[in-house]
Amino acid sequence: MKKSAFDQFFNPYSDDPDSFRRLAIRVQAIALFAVLGITFVVANKLAALTLAALLVVTILLSLARNIRFAQIITPLSIIIISTIFMLEGSGTHDIAIIGLAGGIVIASLFLGSQGSIGFAFLAIAIFIAMSLAEMTGRFNPVVPVETLPEEPIIFAFILAAISLSLSTLINRLRHIASQARQNEQAQIAANEELLQLKNSLETRVTERTAELQQRATQFEIVSSVARSVTAIQNLDQLLPSICQVVSERFGFYHTGIFLLDERAEYAVLLATNSEGGHQMLKRGHRLRVGTAGIVGYVAGKGEPRVALDVGADAVYFNNPDLPTTRSEMALPLLIASRTIGVIDVQSEQVNAFDEESVAVLGILSNQVAVAIENARLFSQTREALAESQTIYQQYIKQEWARFAQTLKHSGYIYDGIKTTPLEGNSPEPGAEGVKIPVKIRGLTIGTITVRSHNPLRQWTQEEISLAQAAADRAGLTIENVRLLTEAQRRASKERTISEITSHIGSSVNMRTIMQTAVEELGHALAGSEITLQLKNQKEN
Repeated sequence: MKKSAFDQFFNPYSDDPDSFRRLAIRVQAIALFAVLGITFVVANKLAALTLAALLVVTILLSLARNIRFAQIITPLSIIIISTIFMLEGSGTHDIAIIGLAGGIVIASLFLGSQGSIGFAFLAIAIFIAMSLAEMTGRFNPVVPVETLPEEPIIFAFILAAISLSLSTLINRLRHIASQARQNEQAQIAANEELLQLKNSLETRVTERTAELQQRATQFEIVSSVARSVTAIQNLDQLLPSICQVVSERFGFYHTGIFLLDERAEYAVLLATNSEGGHQMLKRGHRLRVGTAGIVGYVAGKGEPRVALDVGADAVYFNNPDLPTTRSEMALPLLIASRTIGVIDVQSEQVNAFDEESVAVLGILSNQVAVAIENARLFSQTREALAESQTIYQQYIKQEWARFAQTLKHSGYIYDGIKTTPLEGNSPEPGAEGVKIPVKIRGLTIGTITVRSHNPLRQWTQEEISLAQAAADRAGLTIENVRLLTEAQRRASKERTISEITSHIGSSVNMRTIMQTAVEELGHALAGSEITLQLKNQKEN
């Protein structure tokens, strides 16, 4: 705010009025007590009381915050009263002359160097005028004292020296005070900056701590979800479980999993957790790869994408099955840079996804992709295993059927005394009997029937377990015998073929070769008639 002319020339405390007001009141109170004390010793009590009254008025003005009037009245009243005392007393030699110096001092305190110089000129003018009046006889003091011509000059120099000294001192004090205020302001500003920096650092630390805690929580959720989904190997159970767990842990109201079809033309919705998503499942919802919506875009590009309910992305939210969606993010399910599907998450909050969410959910999508691929491989392996087991059992069944035809007896029975072979099928056990299957790799090749002559006997679990163990050992041994017999048969066959080949190869005559071939086959296939005939060129 711009200072007035009075403030610029006569008020050195305009920048701190409250401080100056307190100073003025203290100085005026001290002067008032001094004047009241003088009242008891001076003859002109009226003048002293008048000065006291003026000081009381200035104090009241200072209390009322009217400092400008008090700044001038206080030193002026002291000089005027001092002049009155000098006129009524010894003139220029009266002790009241001290009041002129006191007025200059108070003026310097109230008005600064300019006020000190101005009131110094006033005091000097009063003293010189009174001295000239005494020397010319125009003024005769009550106590006459001779006034020398040099006295006005000396006193003028003394007052001027006092005024200049006070002015210099006040200017120096003002400069020191100004420097102190500037330093104080600089210190306050520095403290404010430090406080702001501290608050900023505390805020940043708090925000960073909250971010780290949120990220740690998200990674903990990712780890928990990964543990939950990797424990499931059935794809039909895995996909709905992923949708449910992701929605619950991250707070998404809709999660859907799309997998690409065999030709990678469409992304087919296979699992979801929301009611709207279930409606889409019933309709067989699918999206063309690379063209339809955010899911089709991600399925085609293999890159995550976030859509918000603003601008061009708002078209993606026109889904009547999911009307409350305000933010959507789709992430590719990648296996070795190959996209196998898309996980789609939707939120009812605006701007629900940021870069950190994309990074965290990207880690989750990779783990989900691995879990899905593992479930697929496990399912394929299980199907291949089941198929191979079926084929193997059929092979074993055929081999055992052929092997059973070579057996002379289909089984044996032990009646407690002797062992006799069975002819045909084994007898059916009675109600008291126990039938134990003899299995080889899941294929039942026979049974062990255990019956008691005592119709009331109850077989214990230990006895049944013993019979089952015997059946298992018997089946394994029988299978080994079959395999050994089969190996011997194959070895005999290979040896016979090798001998025939050797005999045929030792001949160099066509007739001999043909005769040797039919003879050797006849020996190998006893009881058979062997014919070897070459076709002519026309028949070929």
